[in-house]
Amino acid sequence: MKKKNIILTESFSFPYSYNFPYQYENESILYVFRQSKAYLNLKRALLFFFSFIFLNFGYYFVKVLSKYFIIKNLEAVNLFITAISSLILFLGWWWLKSIWMKNICIISSDKIINITTKFPLSYKITLLPLEAIKSVTVAKKMFFQKKFNLGNLNIRINRQSDLSSQHSNSLIDNLICIKNIDNVKIIQKFINKVVILFAQDKIHLHNYLPLIPNADNEEINNILNEYPEYWN
Repeated sequence: MKKKNIILTESFSFPYSYNFPYQYENESILYVFRQSKAYLNLKRALLFFFSFIFLNFGYYFVKVLSKYFIIKNLEAVNLFITAISSLILFLGWWWLKSIWMKNICIISSDKIINITTKFPLSYKITLLPLEAIKSVTVAKKMFFQKKFNLGNLNIRINRQSDLSSQHSNSLIDNLICIKNIDNVKIIQKFINKVVILFAQDKIHLHNYLPLIPNADNEEINNILNEYPEYWN
């Protein structure tokens, strides 16, 4: 079965069979996530509000001007303002969705790959080797984070890795911060566990059961029966 390109995948699901950058042979995905869709929808709501304000301000501004100047075709001017407002909404909607799709964090059996971008047509890749991870912490600072149960995940490493010489086009950072994600505490605990398991038995880590947030014991047992290659 051909694996999907992870950057083009909108919704991730177990068993996380995706191709990803700098993937080694037998390197598997233990979990993959991106910013919460609630945060994306919040930015979409702000975009819609801005477009609405722009549209109404444009109508009002033209109406005021028409009192002092002769505007031959008022309907055409208002139509032009509507078109500009619609264009802002359309391009903004596409822009937000594109950068949301390309901001991805992958926990693999060898490293953490953080893909980030602020522009739709490019992205940056940051690698954090599992053996170099020093700490994983969680922060909830903003009101909307507490309201929607989101959080920031901070991952820090304590030294440089040999990966820097193997992947010259990537960036090895001492710290990454992944903001506004769901299940942040579950992910934090999972990364800490994976780091410990990597130190104990990295050879078999690629068959470790990937994270399935909020799955109960019965669901886990059913998955282990269906996929006997995994261990937990």
